[in-house]
Amino acid sequence: MPWRELWTSGRRTASYISRRSSVVSKFTRLRNPSQTILFCPLLDSVLSSRQKPQYTAYRHADFPNYLPAFCYDPLPITDPENSSNPAFRLLELHPGQDSEEIHCTLIESHLLSNVPYETISYRWDDAQTTIVCNGRALSIRRSLAGALRALRYRDKPRLLWADAICIQQDDDAEKGNQVQLMRRIYSQAQGVLIWLGETAGDGNSHISVSWPARLAILGGLVTLRPRMKKSSAPYVRVRDVRKGTTIDLAPFSVGLYLLLVSFLRKSWFRRAWVVQEVVVSKKVTFVWGSKQCEWKEVTRALEFMSKARFPLVFMPTLQHIAGIEEEMARYKQGANTLLGLLLRHQRCLSTNPRDKVYAFCPLMGTSPSEFIDVRIRYEDPVESVYRDVATKILQHDRNLDILSHSPSPPTTSSSTSNLPSWIPDWSRRTSEDMAHEWGIRPLSLASRDMYSHDPSKPPFTAAKDSTYTPSPPPCPNSLTVSGYTFDTIAATGPVFNGVQVPSTVTTLRDIVLSWLRTLHTFYHTRDVLLAWEEIADARSQTFYTPDNHHHHNHQHHKNTKPTSTEPILTAFYRTISTSEYDHSPAIRSELHLWHRVNRQSPLLRKLHLDTIVLMPYWIALLVWYGATDRPLLKFELQKRNTLYRRLIRTERGYLGLAGNAAQVGDRVVLCRGSRVPLVLRPVEMEAGSSSTSTSAAAQGMVRYRLVADAYVHGIMQGEGFDESSCASMVLV
Repeated sequence: MPWRELWTSGRRTASYISRRSSVVSKFTRLRNPSQTILFCPLLDSVLSSRQKPQYTAYRHADFPNYLPAFCYDPLPITDPENSSNPAFRLLELHPGQDSEEIHCTLIESHLLSNVPYETISYRWDDAQTTIVCNGRALSIRRSLAGALRALRYRDKPRLLWADAICIQQDDDAEKGNQVQLMRRIYSQAQGVLIWLGETAGDGNSHISVSWPARLAILGGLVTLRPRMKKSSAPYVRVRDVRKGTTIDLAPFSVGLYLLLVSFLRKSWFRRAWVVQEVVVSKKVTFVWGSKQCEWKEVTRALEFMSKARFPLVFMPTLQHIAGIEEEMARYKQGANTLLGLLLRHQRCLSTNPRDKVYAFCPLMGTSPSEFIDVRIRYEDPVESVYRDVATKILQHDRNLDILSHSPSPPTTSSSTSNLPSWIPDWSRRTSEDMAHEWGIRPLSLASRDMYSHDPSKPPFTAAKDSTYTPSPPPCPNSLTVSGYTFDTIAATGPVFNGVQVPSTVTTLRDIVLSWLRTLHTFYHTRDVLLAWEEIADARSQTFYTPDNHHHHNHQHHKNTKPTSTEPILTAFYRTISTSEYDHSPAIRSELHLWHRVNRQSPLLRKLHLDTIVLMPYWIALLVWYGATDRPLLKFELQKRNTLYRRLIRTERGYLGLAGNAAQVGDRVVLCRGSRVPLVLRPVEMEAGSSSTSTSAAAQGMVRYRLVADAYVHGIMQGEGFDESSCASMVLV
């Protein structure tokens, strides 16, 4: 092994020393490998003549209580787009046993040097610990230290790249420069090692599960096995690199099931940066303790098991790992837009809210026509980053798709303040814990890549083929659009929060309580759908006739929809499924089952017998449909656009589905360049408003706040759009 030399504070230091080396100065103490060494001119030649030097490893107690703090040597800052061979750091992890102190050497390299190395992906935590880097003390996160201890070889060094060590985190200029190189760093590595911790879960092997709970899980898995062909079942091979053993886990086995449950509970899957780290890498390996398995085998097993026509209960969600897997295909096809990336992965978490944008910008690299130049600058305020990105997307796309995105749960927190309503708050995380089958549910009514039946064209064209034309805003942080009020919301229903599937498997008692909570959310979902039916009068056996509706006392707009021969129940189903009722047999089957089992509910509720009669009835239905493989429990609605939205009825009699923030009195607006209607709320002029805030009113433009996007049945293909009625409207 060649001797590594580094310049630190004007003198050379060594992080380890050969026991067989005899030419060292009198200042060298072999019991202290971190001591500064004064080299004589013959040292390098003597050391290089050794064919196989042995390295002395020391435990933590052998080191002095104080080591000088590690200081980074600055890397040259180059333009990542124009530099063909930029510099970056690599980490040489020294060999050692499990209990020994971690020693490493940080070396400078270049992307075109063709040095074989691997990258580490791990979960950031707040706990800190100290390792020895270049003979000095370096504080790193405890989770990364655990990864280094598990990944180091016992008899030879290992060359790795880990962001928290190889990038100087306190230098925003270097961090911004190196972040732009991360796609190339990960794609040129031999592979990425995903560190999940000492164990896959909370127990010694997987997660701590009582024997009664194991028997209950086994009973459920036995009922699922006959539904799948065993000949095509993909196995997951788990290797123990320390023991040199392997074991093959079959789908629907208790061992694999608990392992997958343990995996999906890990917060690693929710990190924003892991999407890029996995998508661009040549090979992806899960590592926990001394065990390893391959990413492809895990995803194939999950996708196979999800086809059993029953949700993979007790798994928190499949959306995180499915989202990363599907992003791989999009990246290879060059089918990535910045807006699509941000929407699909708003579910992710990041310590720095800027990373909810920066982590996904490099994935546009294979889509030249969709590339938007986003400069990574950690010095900029979060609000400024989000505003600049929104403005660039609007200018590039020439449409208002950015105003259409999935509503967040009411409890979701935000890392920003005073952000204009038209700028998406990417720091707010969309909940994906309600979808339990493989695949990504739609997150935007306007985005065409969220729909599977025909991704080649936009699903909706409420403003026909009109485009958005950017214009100077009348006041700071505002957006000027061209549109008009089509209708006003007259009634709203409760919010659809979906059915929560159990996620606890530790004891039989926890499993029972989880199923009771599931039953509670199931009842609540039923009540929401019944309330929506009452607002829509869906069981009246009449026709859907907006602009002739009995609730309508509003003067007709000149572009009205003719009397319809569409049954009101069909219109209701198309509304709550945002027209997926016409394209998805699974949606139609689920909605027909809901209708069938709820036929007597209105009468029983009037007689106050719903609790006494319906509870045992619904429990029996759940057991029967689960055992006979019926689709009532497939949760197709919450896989679509229904989750966290509410039914609306307008003054002109239109039915719609809008975000959970929509209220009675909000305006349904059609704008040039917007594929879907928007729900806007007028902003009343406040006393003491600044002159810049009142400039919009001085120009005769009413200010609005963007509340949500909406599906309004009957106008989604441009039936209600009249371009001549458009006028300037200001969003603040």
